[in-house]
Amino acid sequence: MKSFIGKLFFAAALILSTQALTLRADESGNAPFTPGEKLVYKGSYNWLGTVTDVVTGSLTMDEATLDGKTVYKTRLKAFTAKFFDVFFKVREDFQTYLSKDGSFRALKNTRNTEEGKYICTSKFIYDWTAGYIRADIHKSTRGDKYLDMPLREKTYDLPSVLYYVRTLDLAGMREETAVTIPYVLAEKNVSITITAKGKEKKYVKGLGTVDCLKYGCTVLQGEMFEGDEDAVIWFSNDDNKIIVAFSAPLKIGAVGGRLISYEGLSHPFTALLSTKKLKGAK
Repeated sequence: MKSFIGKLFFAAALILSTQALTLRADESGNAPFTPGEKLVYKGSYNWLGTVTDVVTGSLTMDEATLDGKTVYKTRLKAFTAKFFDVFFKVREDFQTYLSKDGSFRALKNTRNTEEGKYICTSKFIYDWTAGYIRADIHKSTRGDKYLDMPLREKTYDLPSVLYYVRTLDLAGMREETAVTIPYVLAEKNVSITITAKGKEKKYVKGLGTVDCLKYGCTVLQGEMFEGDEDAVIWFSNDDNKIIVAFSAPLKIGAVGGRLISYEGLSHPFTALLSTKKLKGAK
């Protein structure tokens, strides 16, 4: 991902995908999502106070049949605005099949990526009995690659982790408690640490003031991230537990994202306090 646009999408995806917490799942049976849900986000770049919307992304959930069983099918799509297509066109399409047995384990994942002249397609098959992921990857920069990757108990992918996290007891994590999470990113094993930061009334442009659970998240240093400063994710403080906003520093500027529309929520969006900016909201 050598382009800024590619980095923007990757940063957003990384922030959203670091939430496979080792906390207990909600045992109430009161699922925070349901087939038919759709969340739409805008991804932006902030340079010296000027914020430019660059990417639109969506998360959808439906039901499907896989190997004769009814499963969840989730999809994460992202694309650059037409204006930016002229400079660097980005199309991302992740599709994941998840079990409906309460574990929300990933069963199969496909990815189709187009970033300028760079093309990447992949298919991951999760063999939980054998304990590995069978990966079939094609990249325009190096051709085809087939490998078996270790499958640990808490191994998720995009977009499966975006739903699994919402089954967890987010509100039960005490402030400043930190959890380090092993995570498979592409073909690498990495670790990311998240820290509960308490509650906050967050103003989200175009949406309103939302009662949120705030989390800090350390991000990978190196090619694009600055280092010690945390990324931040805001979840709605209600039964839906949807991500309403996120931000992360880059070496030059910062990236962010915000929820711009939603439909098919499993519960009333009670965390939305007002469509206006309320006093004390940040």
